[in-house]
Amino acid sequence: MPRLTRRGLSLIELLVALAVVAAVATLVLAAVMRAREAARRAQCAGNLRNLALALGNHQTAHRVFPAGAGDRSFLWALLPYLGDKTLAATAIDDRTAAVPIPGVFLCPSDTRRPAPMARFAANYAGNAGTFGREPVSAWDGVFGEAPLGPDEVPDGLSATAAVVEWIVGEGDSDAPSRLGSITILDGEFAGPEAFARSCATAIPGRSGPVAAPFKGSYWFRGRLGHSLYTHALPPGRPSCRAAPDLNAITAGSNHGGGAHVLTLDGGSRFVRDTVAPEIWRALGTRAGSEAVTVVGH
Repeated sequence: MPRLTRRGLSLIELLVALAVVAAVATLVLAAVMRAREAARRAQCAGNLRNLALALGNHQTAHRVFPAGAGDRSFLWALLPYLGDKTLAATAIDDRTAAVPIPGVFLCPSDTRRPAPMARFAANYAGNAGTFGREPVSAWDGVFGEAPLGPDEVPDGLSATAAVVEWIVGEGDSDAPSRLGSITILDGEFAGPEAFARSCATAIPGRSGPVAAPFKGSYWFRGRLGHSLYTHALPPGRPSCRAAPDLNAITAGSNHGGGAHVLTLDGGSRFVRDTVAPEIWRALGTRAGSEAVTVVGH
């Protein structure tokens, strides 16, 4: 009677099988991560749509968009139109800033915030204009000292940025982040353009001292870096300041390659960080008479 033999897996076959399983697991994990980020990105865009509705309702009720510079931010002014009249009626200052921040102000793709105050920072900022130079009355963006009516935006509501997302950052002064920290650039600059070029290549912690280890707090204050950004540089660049009044406080996101932008007409799009600087600057001015083509998707 023939003798049956049982053959086991060879070491090479076992290694090949393990490699196939590992490759499949890697592909599945990558797909899951992409799906989760797509959901987070969609939620972030949904937050902007809610802010668009609130801006529109504010303008309908008051015939103007809210002011943004000063003791209270445009985000604070929108609270009643976001269903949060209780918080809007709350006394708040720098010592009580740790009140629960409305979820509509938070992007789920930017949640790593170990620093105490960074946990209460907003991911959305209002357009202060090109460089945020003094006086505030000279800002060429949307949210300044005084409310603006639609007729005070001659460039057109659809060609003027209102709100963007930005990276808050971890808030570690000893380990500042490229997109979350604000660096102070020392020295003399031959005008705003030279400052912008220097900021574009700045390395937080090496190019100069850190003015702020994170952005977005105090979100209820109408200040650059707290609730206001500038169009000095396109999304995805470092943020910098230089004396006496040069500010490149940039947009950005963890979605990869750009940031969501809301225009004053309520439209939103994802603007790539490869956008031409002149188009980004034009999108940031309300009365620059520039020709702005639709950017992003």
